[in-house]
Amino acid sequence: YSPTISSFTLGDGVTNSYYKQTAEDMVHVRGWIKFGSTSSFSANITITVPGGFTYLPNEWMVGSFAIRDSNTGNRSTGSCVFSTAAVTAGTGSTIIPHVNSQGINATTPITFATDDVLTWSIFLQLA
Repeated sequence: YSPTISSFTLGDGVTNSYYKQTAEDMVHVRGWIKFGSTSSFSANITITVPGGFTYLPNEWMVGSFAIRDSNTGNRSTGSCVFSTAAVTAGTGSTIIPHVNSQGINATTPITFATDDVLTWSIFLQLA
């Protein structure tokens, strides 16, 4: 699927995202972004979830993300939470990656640069 990543311009970066219904009531969503020289942020990012499903409105569905800093080789990890746009979630629901309750943006948790990679993975429960 092709998610909308808010507050972010991919530019010459590369992204790919996948989802798979893993059980009658679960969908696994994962993806990655490799930053290019013209990729940029305008604020904290959110990532839309695949359409065509009705998700439970549960912000306790927690996944993970990882960042590889291409300059240092260091990896940062954190969690991502599911945020519903309405009581019956669907279009407009997002995944919000964060570190210690701070969103991911141009300088948090690292200063993003060319060839840095952000990955995410979360299981979402269906209604």
